[in-house]
Amino acid sequence: MSGVPQGTFGTVDHYIHRQRRSAVKTFVSKRTVQTFQASICSTIELLCRELDHLVITGETFECSTYFLAWATDSVAKYLENSTYGLLDDGRRRKDWQDTIAEVVELTPLVKQFPSFMPLVLRVPEWLMRIVSPKMNLILLMHKDNQQAKNLDNPYGDKIDAYRAILSSSLPEIDKEPDRVAQEVLTLLVGGSATTMRVMLRIVYHVNSTPHVLDRLTKTLDAIMTTSTAHPELEVLEKQDYLTPVSMSISRILMDPNIYADPYDFQPERWLGTSAQQARLANHFVPFGRGARMCVGQK
Repeated sequence: MSGVPQGTFGTVDHYIHRQRRSAVKTFVSKRTVQTFQASICSTIELLCRELDHLVITGETFECSTYFLAWATDSVAKYLENSTYGLLDDGRRRKDWQDTIAEVVELTPLVKQFPSFMPLVLRVPEWLMRIVSPKMNLILLMHKDNQQAKNLDNPYGDKIDAYRAILSSSLPEIDKEPDRVAQEVLTLLVGGSATTMRVMLRIVYHVNSTPHVLDRLTKTLDAIMTTSTAHPELEVLEKQDYLTPVSMSISRILMDPNIYADPYDFQPERWLGTSAQQARLANHFVPFGRGARMCVGQK
């Protein structure tokens, strides 16, 4: 998330960035996230019930609103062991979507003026409600995270992200409430908004490409005997058709000299020979490369 310079994402200095990244790298690793699968499945069931109800009643709805609510509740549960109840509350669900939209609109500004967002996070709550009710949600979340270190247990028995950072080898200055709160806010917004966009694109392209929908349905029917089955991640990863990924960054990823027909939704392009897959993977850079590679890619 841009505009929070004390979070890992906004850290400019290479060595400080590497230190801060190492403190959360294990916490967001694939192995650690796998231990959280049961909780993720429970929020997915809630999302499915909400969508089933909308389909049955014939209501028109925005998928983005529900996908963002699900992603935010899931990430918050993982980071803080509690959710914001967005899937259960229609008004909060829409308010949060509007808040994220405003954050996106402000991104070009905060990139040019790094001090803007830290100032926003210090604005009194009563004033923020008047000036920008949408951004007030971000302010409230930030203040809640700041208070987490003040629990009787210095490592916080409800904020798992705090425990990971505070028990790390980071210097004490990097364990101050405001800095760690910025880190948690970055993980929350970055992990939920991006997931929502990926889900939207998957739903659109799969439903717009009949042969892909048919093959995906058959793949899922083979490993899910009931609609409420929860296959383990290892089982899903063994299904060839569930491992291909789509492309998102232009220039490289939309270069027809690298990816044939780049604007066509072709999961099969990732199922070629080992040599073909290696060539495509060499140019696959949506998560970046090197020390600044996205810490949450797994």
